[in-house]
Amino acid sequence: MSVQPAVAEPRERADGLIREEGSPLHAQIRDILHRQILERPLLRGSPLPTEEELHKQFGVSRSVVRDCQT
Repeated sequence: MSVQPAVAEPRERADGLIREEGSPLHAQIRDILHRQILERPLLRGSPLPTEEELHKQFGVSRSVVRDCQT
């Protein structure tokens, strides 16, 4: 039985979050949403993703998503 070395997780994951050494996750999610609004994937007047949708999209707890509101 051989043991494979652990592969380091990429600094920025596919969800756009930097898990280690980055700013707090709630601040990163807030910034991602802000960029999406400015760059137009989220159109003016359209609803933002729900807390549940953000929790699933970013793989974080719902309390982290709630902190985005502050």
